[in-house]
Amino acid sequence: MVNQMKNAVVAVCMAASVLAGELPEGVRNTQKPGDEPPSPEESRKLITVPEGFKVRLFAGEPDVAQPIAINYDDRGRLWVAESFSYIEWKRKAQDRISIFEDHDNDGRFDSKKVFWSKANHLSGFQIGYGGVWVCDAPQLLFIPDKDRDDIPDGPPQVMLDGWATNAEHNFFNGLTWGLDGWLWGRHGIKKPSRVGRPGTPDKDRVELSCAIWRFHPVTHEFEIVADGTVNPWGLDWNEDGQPFITTSVVDHLWHVVPGARFQRREGKDTHPNPYTYELMKPISDHRHWDDSPNALQRHGHAHPEQGGGHSHSGLMIYQADVWPEKYRGKAFMSNIHGNRINMDSIERKYSSYVAKHGPDFLMGNSPWFRAVDLKQTPDGNMMIAEWTDLGECHDRDGIHRTSGRLFKVVYGESKPMEKFDLGEMEIEELVKLLAHENVWWRRRALRILRERQISSGTQFADFQKRLLGSMVGSIRNAESAASSGIGAARSTAGRLFSQEQDARRLQTVADMRLISGDARWKEAGIQVAKPIHPKDRNLALMIWYGIEPLVAEDPQRALKLAAKSKIPLIRQFIARRIADLNKGKD
Repeated sequence: MVNQMKNAVVAVCMAASVLAGELPEGVRNTQKPGDEPPSPEESRKLITVPEGFKVRLFAGEPDVAQPIAINYDDRGRLWVAESFSYIEWKRKAQDRISIFEDHDNDGRFDSKKVFWSKANHLSGFQIGYGGVWVCDAPQLLFIPDKDRDDIPDGPPQVMLDGWATNAEHNFFNGLTWGLDGWLWGRHGIKKPSRVGRPGTPDKDRVELSCAIWRFHPVTHEFEIVADGTVNPWGLDWNEDGQPFITTSVVDHLWHVVPGARFQRREGKDTHPNPYTYELMKPISDHRHWDDSPNALQRHGHAHPEQGGGHSHSGLMIYQADVWPEKYRGKAFMSNIHGNRINMDSIERKYSSYVAKHGPDFLMGNSPWFRAVDLKQTPDGNMMIAEWTDLGECHDRDGIHRTSGRLFKVVYGESKPMEKFDLGEMEIEELVKLLAHENVWWRRRALRILRERQISSGTQFADFQKRLLGSMVGSIRNAESAASSGIGAARSTAGRLFSQEQDARRLQTVADMRLISGDARWKEAGIQVAKPIHPKDRNLALMIWYGIEPLVAEDPQRALKLAAKSKIPLIRQFIARRIADLNKGKD
């Protein structure tokens, strides 16, 4: 009976695959009648990229519409979130997650099937740990699919709820597997969310608005990593293992340090903690729009030379050896108002980084071009989810819901890939992938190894022994490659120890928020006694965020910290905080 039911479900899914080009009932364009985009193929021909690159149309309407997020699974198949609810916030249960496959490796999809089609406000998803994780405000969902047959094993499970549903275009989104094994996501500034597990009392919930957050897939812990900016809609890690985000309205690129408190919308630079005193700045040394007073009113359309405008979406830090070396480590992000993809160079500076302006990488050359997500592909190229719509980023002029494209940007003559399944690989094979030139393979191998560790049960000790032995071999191979100067010198093993002293200090300072009592006082004493570069303001502020709670705890001890401090900002802010403590006492 069970097999019969399963076969019936499979038949339904196969039928859904045949009809995948059909839109949910009631989905209609609200764009002005007569406003129609160029065809998918015409749009592809309009796009320009640097010499040596090509743009391929992987899929277009009617086979895909409103693609708001994309991810690859462990078999190299492209999953796409199609969101028909943006920006209405009506519970219609029409948004869906679809799976696209290119069986003959010609750069265009051959089949599509719908994995789930009952989302209300779909804004992101991720695959792993036996299922699919979904941003569907007001809930973070987990849809189990342990046997990986692309059919949900049961109804969605609510992991967290309380996400705002009245935040317009600033709602929570993501998701991305962090190098720490947690699921990372983002949230905009307009309306706060009060997040917790189902049934959590309001007083015990976590309140957040503009922020980067993370959720552990096993323990179900939830926490804010850093807060600030305005509407972050892109997140990626560089080869040093450091996270970065793109955002809108304020400057576009930020180095995410746990515990950071970033600047917010101009003119509203406040923080829930009144003793923050000053917020951290972005790492970008330029803007993609004009600084003139009416720049925001023009929404960036008049600023092609700067980069197109202030609204950014998606982030891909290129880490593979398929594209020319000059693109390695560059940050690519969509510029919504500029109908293009910007490119920045991320370089070390003091304890953090600086993002320098580079030439625009891709020009859509159409007012309809609107990339919303960028992902590095298994073969070392780039896949783009393109929304296809007119108007500014809020879509208040109407939405062309029946359109959408998936473009693949390739360099040279890309080689067809053989079929693979990382989920079926042995531990030793996965460990070898940790030294792969393409970060796509490294990250997935790392996630699967974590999953195996968790599921190993009584085999845990044996698993650890095998993993350690395999890692030693992998690291030795990487060291050998490094000594011979070949490309594999960029292995994970080599990068683990490449952090500069100031960068290590920044991470140590970030960890101050995790300790308390004498241990925190001791670390504070160590940090204030060491000078920092006078222009490394963000490091000084991170030290202050770690010290600030201690001042109210023991003002006299804090004064001693100030006396020994070699950082002027710390002396100033300790004095200011003590003065605030004494207000109203006279």
